[in-house]
Amino acid sequence: MTGLHLSQKEIYFDQQLDSMNPHYNVGTYITINGNLNVELLKRSITSSENVFDIFRFKNFSNISSSVYLQQSASEIHITELDYTHENWSEAAIKQWLQERINKPFDIYTGCVYDFILIKRKEDEYWFYMGCHHLF
Repeated sequence: MTGLHLSQKEIYFDQQLDSMNPHYNVGTYITINGNLNVELLKRSITSSENVFDIFRFKNFSNISSSVYLQQSASEIHITELDYTHENWSEAAIKQWLQERINKPFDIYTGCVYDFILIKRKEDEYWFYMGCHHLF
């Protein structure tokens, strides 16, 4: 376990006051056009756990008056969605991603980051990363 920095503690305690509010969620996406080696992308993302310590921490724990990040042995998960046969428009995907970023993270039992790879067409992918601002 690792203790939080003072600025992280302020965010943590504010989140406790309104745990269903997503105002500390951060998200972004990129579109990838052309041939994509999906397995290589997935390996690149999941191996980042070996480079960036933060991806080893999954949730939070209160012990007495201190707050700690808990390490977890679970791997980074990437949700893959294939909408090539559903003809999703760019606007529909953006709306779906906005709804996703507005979903609060469960900082105690859930993961505090979110990776999604959406295949819109055979040669068009959208890669989304969302996380709680504590990271």
